[in-house]
Amino acid sequence: MRRWFCFPLLLALLSGCLPASAPDPGLEVAIVNAPAGERAPFLAERLQEEILGLPGCCSFGLIRPAPLRFQETHRDMFGSRAAPAAASIARSLGAEVAVMAAAPRFERSVERVRGGRHVTGVVRVNATVIDASTGMPLGSAGSLTFRGARFVPGDRPLPEPDEDPLMIALTEEAARDLAPQLTALLSGLSRESGSVR
Repeated sequence: MRRWFCFPLLLALLSGCLPASAPDPGLEVAIVNAPAGERAPFLAERLQEEILGLPGCCSFGLIRPAPLRFQETHRDMFGSRAAPAAASIARSLGAEVAVMAAAPRFERSVERVRGGRHVTGVVRVNATVIDASTGMPLGSAGSLTFRGARFVPGDRPLPEPDEDPLMIALTEEAARDLAPQLTALLSGLSRESGSVR
């Protein structure tokens, strides 16, 4: 009798040691910097980091950044060709959806003042979700516009705009603002995709 009582207990203990089955990640998503004319080279990574940092993320999978950055340098990402190129990148890496992360406002101005220069920046970013199989848009989201300034003493050379600490900080703020909207959009598409599988 005691042996029969211990047997279910032993089974319960052993079942706790088995690896849990991984949840279905839903859609696989590739976030690319595009189109080329509105490109901030670090935006896609920042946006992906912000999405992954959201509570309860995610009902979709995200393609690793390294192969995406390599593909971007080998594709025609200009103008109307950006969406088909982004879709092609996504397909080649096994994703069903591409996200084109762009900075339609990425402006830096420099004014000489006594003792140095006054640098101001304006950044706004957006994301367009593209169906990887058709290249057609599925939705879009945009951030607020973020502004900032810094003082650079003397005549030290300024970095390029996409390496300027001010512009990087403003882009990070814009990506943080955009991430929840984009995540909600992708989560909705992932649910729709799961319902038709």
